[in-house]
Amino acid sequence: MINLATSYVMRVELQRIEPAVWRRIRMGGGTRLAVLHHIIQAAFGWSDMELHEFEIDGVLYGSRTFAMGEPAGTIRDEREYCAAEVFRVGQQCVYRYDFDQDWAHDIRIESATETPEPLACAVVIDGARSCPPESIGGHGQYQALLRALAGDPDSAESRAYRKIAGDDFDPERFDRRGANAALQRLAWNHWGEPYDPA
Repeated sequence: MINLATSYVMRVELQRIEPAVWRRIRMGGGTRLAVLHHIIQAAFGWSDMELHEFEIDGVLYGSRTFAMGEPAGTIRDEREYCAAEVFRVGQQCVYRYDFDQDWAHDIRIESATETPEPLACAVVIDGARSCPPESIGGHGQYQALLRALAGDPDSAESRAYRKIAGDDFDPERFDRRGANAALQRLAWNHWGEPYDPA
C-alpha cells in the first residue's frame, strides 16, 4: 500500500562536476515524478527549457510529449507515478536534463519518515555551489570555465566565459533561500497537488 504521508529526503548531485554541485531535498511521498522534475529544476536553478527523463531501477519515466516519440513501452508517463510508488531508502537513480548537453544528476534516497499528513511543499535543506550556466555546453565546458576563472579571471578566455555565464556568476554560491522561494512558487501555483491513485 502506498503511504503518501511520508517525507523523503534525497541528495541530488550533478555527475562529472568537480567540486560537486548538489542539493538535499525533502518532499512528500505523494509527489509525482512530473512535479519532482520541476522541484529539481527550481532547486538547481535550471530554466526547464529542455527534455528530461528519470531512470529508476532500469525503467525510464518522462513526459508524454517525449514518450510519444519513443516506441511503445519504452518510457512511462511521469505524471502517473509518485515518489512513494518508486522510491525506497538507499536507492540510487538518475535524472537527465537536456540530452544534448547531458546534464545527468545522481539521486540517492537518504531517508523516508512518516508524517502526520502529506507534505504540501518540497524544501531544499542543504546544498553546495551554483548550478552551471545552462548554455555552457555541458560538463566538459563547465570544467573549462572553472579552470579559466580560477587561473586568471581577467584573461580573454575568462571574459568569453563570463559573456555566457554573466559577470556576477560565482561557482561557489549556493542560494538556499532563492531555491526555496522558487519551490514556494511551485506550491502556490499548485504544481504539487496531492497524488490521487484513483
